[in-house]
Amino acid sequence: MKRWLISIEDPRIRYDIHTKEDVNLFLNKYLKKGDIVLIYNKTPGTCFSHLFTVNSSQKNEYHNSPQDLYQITLHRKSKLSPPLQLQELKSRNILDGWQTKFSTGAYEIPDPIWVRFQDLVLEKNPDLISQETTRKIKALHHYINCAVILDMIRKGIGDNSKCCLIPHNEAATESMFIIPILRYLGWNTMDPCEVNQEYGIGRKKVDYWLD
Repeated sequence: MKRWLISIEDPRIRYDIHTKEDVNLFLNKYLKKGDIVLIYNKTPGTCFSHLFTVNSSQKNEYHNSPQDLYQITLHRKSKLSPPLQLQELKSRNILDGWQTKFSTGAYEIPDPIWVRFQDLVLEKNPDLISQETTRKIKALHHYINCAVILDMIRKGIGDNSKCCLIPHNEAATESMFIIPILRYLGWNTMDPCEVNQEYGIGRKKVDYWLD
């Protein structure tokens, strides 16, 4: 499962996005069923307005250019209210390490960018926390990016200044490794409905479980 930013400029597609639950469009990238789509309105407003899930994707046999090579159907619409402005994402460094200009088309969103973005979505749209949208914005690949997680662990171990100040116990392991990894995987570690501390279950101590 991947996450995509789709930059929209065509007013007809923008109209469909705002008025319909299912939206059809043509893209130059192949999106798989179940992928998450973030809609970016290139004009007017330069804002991020909706989240969708890909329902189907197929080759467009009648394409006239590489830009309409695939026909994509989107469903399960969630509206971001208020929309997120591009300028705010820039000012809060959410797009750092990626790009800040998007021509019409589809762009795969890297994991670190998505994690920062989802925090802002829930901050601006707290009503989404109890909705299906929460799961949607937290959707990650079915595989774990082991290289990134191992790099996080190496940095934690290699940070001698932190290791000297923090005792070598479960609390240190939690703060230096467990919490950052959970956040990387997209979980809101401040929400007790998602990450729960459990103790004294038989002989086995369970630190965390995920809904």
